[in-house]
This record gives sequence, structure tokens and C-alpha cells, in this order.
Amino acid sequence: YVEIGGTVRSQTALYDVAKPEITRLAQKSATALVTLSTEQRGRCVALAVIQGEQNISYDFTAGTQFDMHSSGVGKAMLAEYSPQRVEEIIDTHGLEARTKHTITDRDTLRSELDHIARSDVAYDREEYRLGMATISNALTTAAGNVLGGVSVTIPADMLRDESVIESLKTKLLATTNVIELNIANE
Repeated sequence: YVEIGGTVRSQTALYDVAKPEITRLAQKSATALVTLSTEQRGRCVALAVIQGEQNISYDFTAGTQFDMHSSGVGKAMLAEYSPQRVEEIIDTHGLEARTKHTITDRDTLRSELDHIARSDVAYDREEYRLGMATISNALTTAAGNVLGGVSVTIPADMLRDESVIESLKTKLLATTNVIELNIANE
């Protein structure tokens, strides 16, 4: 119970600090959704889902649980984990295909996670839902502990517009930076 209590407490603090920031991000972006997620027992859990200006129908609400490998935010968090932790999660939950674009091969996933670790963000290119894409970033402490992640969900065809991607990426990274700074001061 102590572990569960600590988890709930840390998620509540993350939610309290992050919600105003992800709400601002959703307002500043012409995106479908901004989601704050965390990891529980090797799966992602959405803590908050904020609808942007575009009211796109999406079956995703706070409390939704989903596999880490099939989402940008999950891959962003996995890229911060040790290889051993990633293997534990894959061994427990597998690499089930949600769409024809979902990564279902360990080596391909490892390669993707290596690329994410070297870059600023993770992408979901219609891996969770056809027609939708995300740009995501993990939230970490100064000690490198993963708190969760933030994802910006957009129609997949927007991924082709480099200026849109750069703009969203800049806003996302600024938002996650503020959240990390504010959580450190809690």
C-alpha cells in the first residue's frame, strides 16, 4: 500500500503541476489533443486529455490505458528506461499491433528507442490510431527518473508539414521544460 500511495501522490503532484501547462499548450496549438500520461506496471495511463481548438472525435480520455510501444508518449518514456526495464515491459505486455503501422519487432523498437534517445521527441506515425499522429516528450527529474510524458496529437497528414512539426515541437519542449522545472520546485 505504501508503494501505491507514493505512486498516487507523485501522479497527483505531476497532474497538479502539468495540467495548467498542457492546457496552455492545447490553447496555443491548433492540435487535436494534448495528453499527460504516466507509466503504471509497464503500460501508459492518460492522466489528463485536453482538447485543442480542433474538435476531432477521439476515443481517448483520462484513465485510458494503452501499450507503451504503440504510442509516441510511451516510446518517449521507454527511450529513457534501461534496456533491462524495456525488455521486462516487452516480456510482460508483448508488442501487439494496434494498426498496420505499430512496431511489433523488438529490434525495430530498440532502434526506434535509440533514435528517440538521441533526438528531442518521439513520434507516433499512425501506430496507435490510423489517421492520427503524435509528437511526444518524456518528463524526467534532474536525477533522470521518468515521471511521465506529454503528447500532442494531430491529424497524420500534418506530419508532412515541416514548419508545423517544428512549431509544435518547440511548444512541446518548452511546455515539458516548464513542467519539469515546476515539479522540481514542488
